[in-house]
Amino acid sequence: MTYCPYCGNALQFREAEICPKCGMRINERSTPRPDGPVAVQYIGFWTRLGAYLIDFVILIFIAIGVLIVIMASFPGYYGGVSPAGSNIYLLLILLIEWVYFTLQESSDFQGTVGKRLVKIKVIDNAGNKINFWQAALRNILRVIPFVGFFCVIVIGFSEKKQGLHDMAANTYVVPI
Repeated sequence: MTYCPYCGNALQFREAEICPKCGMRINERSTPRPDGPVAVQYIGFWTRLGAYLIDFVILIFIAIGVLIVIMASFPGYYGGVSPAGSNIYLLLILLIEWVYFTLQESSDFQGTVGKRLVKIKVIDNAGNKINFWQAALRNILRVIPFVGFFCVIVIGFSEKKQGLHDMAANTYVVPI
């Protein structure tokens, strides 16, 4: 087992470049830890749902803002919304949600506002920050209607608490 030379945290993967606990770049590949290895803790369904609910509230405010901008763009028209207009608005909201999650999870924060508030983050299979393409794949699967539901349900049954979207992108959700 490899350990962080700064905080002594047991690293899940030998090739980790950044400690998932303290965030320091690891220069040494092996640091002995006298009290033995520490088990890796993966974050399960309920904590992740709590983080998502926080993000969902934020996304509702963003969606309302987008709707106000759209309505302001067409002054004088306050009639019913056409089915085509509803579908375009829904696609726009799904795109905004995808961008919101993808950009934040691939950033140095390694998670959305909700994830940061519940003190969790997304890492790759080496324990490092995920890249944009991993976050993009992870979140495109999650926002597709019905597919996203099945992606998330698997978290409760997976040994490493991974959803299908996590498995496809080789990501894990762990404590900060």
